Amino acid sequence: MEACLAAAQLFEVKLDDTVVARYALQQVTREKGVEVFIVGAAGSLPGVDLVAAITPYIAQQCAAADCLTINTRRRGLVRKLEKQGWELSSYVMRKKL
Repeated sequence: MEACLAAAQLFEVKLDDTVVARYALQQVTREKGVEVFIVGAAGSLPGVDLVAAITPYIAQQCAAADCLTINTRRRGLVRKLEKQGWELSSYVMRKKL
């Protein structure tokens, strides 16, 4: 986590001067364009779906990039993001040795 965050920009989401969420973005430039990774995100606000509330603003913030990417193991997050137009683009396989 420290290596990812060292190369990322950190942002806070405030409501009435109270931090309700934080997220970190890392921009990577490749031959095919600019990709922005959401490398970390956390927060809570009772009664509010922060994924639904915040990811559209992150997308606007990254509008100059070619794509926005997030890696997650949370199936519920995948479902929420799919409702916002995100698509599954890969699987990660791991074998413990």
